[in-house]
Order: sequence, then structure tokens, then C-alpha cells
Amino acid sequence: MGVPASDIMTEGATRNTYESAIAVKKLVESEGYHDTDCLLITSAFHMRRALACYRKAGFQIDNFTTDFYSHPTEYTFDVLFIPNAGALEIWQKLIREWMGIVAYKIAGYI
Repeated sequence: MGVPASDIMTEGATRNTYESAIAVKKLVESEGYHDTDCLLITSAFHMRRALACYRKAGFQIDNFTTDFYSHPTEYTFDVLFIPNAGALEIWQKLIREWMGIVAYKIAGYI
């Protein structure tokens, strides 16, 4: 996408999104940047929870979602009446993310 590698920061030492938000905030501040200089990039499924964690950590970051699974609905016979195994995978991701949101609320991460 034309972004120089020197402008990209990644964090991979934490165990979950909330810990990542805290670590990234410290990293960004230690490098002299502000949250307005940054862009949080993650999947569309995960963005709601990730953004909530970053906001809870005091990081008012802008965001960009990737990896969308939605598409325009087609009302054809095969779409309406023939089961699609791929739909189960998407439901599994959705349910996992919902449970993550519930768990993070219980833990006080968001």
C-alpha cells in the first residue's frame, strides 16, 4: 500500500487485545507519537472489541477494518435452500467474538 516499513509499528509480546492496547500505548508514547498519529488495523469481526480495549486504555485511536465477510445478499434457490459449510465457519467466528466481548466486559477490559 506504499507505507514505508519504518512507519509501521507492530506488537506481538502480549497475550490478548487489552494487554496489547496498554503495550501499544506505552510504545507509541515512548517514541514521541500521539494517538492521533496512529491507525488501528484489524479484522472487521474483531474491531469492536479491539477499539473498546484501546479506548479503555485511554487511547483515542482511529481505526481501519479489514477482512470483511459480508457481501450483497443473493436470493437465488441455491443460496436460500442448499446448506453452505462455509457459513458454519463464519458463525463460529461471530460467536467467538461475541463471547470475547462478554468475557472482556466481565474482566473489566472494556
